[in-house]
Amino acid sequence: MAFAPSRIVGRGKPSEILSRYTSWRTQAQKDGIKAYHFKGEASLEADVDKRAFQHWKNNQTDRWNPPRYSQRRQAQLVSSAFQTGNLDAVKASPKYARFLERLDGQATHEVFNPLPTQSLPQLPRLSPQEDQKEAMRIAKQAHDRGPYAGRSTKKMFKGSKADRQAPIRHQRIQENMSRMDSIVEEWRRDKLTAKNKTKPVSPL
Repeated sequence: MAFAPSRIVGRGKPSEILSRYTSWRTQAQKDGIKAYHFKGEASLEADVDKRAFQHWKNNQTDRWNPPRYSQRRQAQLVSSAFQTGNLDAVKASPKYARFLERLDGQATHEVFNPLPTQSLPQLPRLSPQEDQKEAMRIAKQAHDRGPYAGRSTKKMFKGSKADRQAPIRHQRIQENMSRMDSIVEEWRRDKLTAKNKTKPVSPL
């Protein structure tokens, strides 16, 4: 008698999958007393579990046989046992310990209990006049300290790049405007010279 690998354990609801395994296990214990329970081996229950979930060696033929349930089918069986609340029925499967490890590694969801309102510190509330007065005090304190002490806070004292280069730019504009006639004349002369260079040379 041999325990052939199962091909249909994954079909049906979790309760049906586990029921088929339980029925097979009960029948295997009845049929396997004479076939597999040899002297010096473990109990019949452990012997059936080993043949269901692990590779096992037949003591009569010295041949290794595959387990009744493959690794994938064992995972389905353990999952079905968990969903039906009968994990103890598949303790012998290697997938049982791995399944428990995954359960322990899952994040737990804790209920957040908000703090009572009475224990929270109350923030001070200012009237519009007091708020304006406090804002002026803070602004004056910032104005009297640091690199901007005594300077206007509306504009950086260093100025932007355009502001720093403005005098040089204005001076260059004034110089160009003062000699505009010579600049125009030079531009026309250069344009005429470039035009003459593009004319073909007469062979005559």
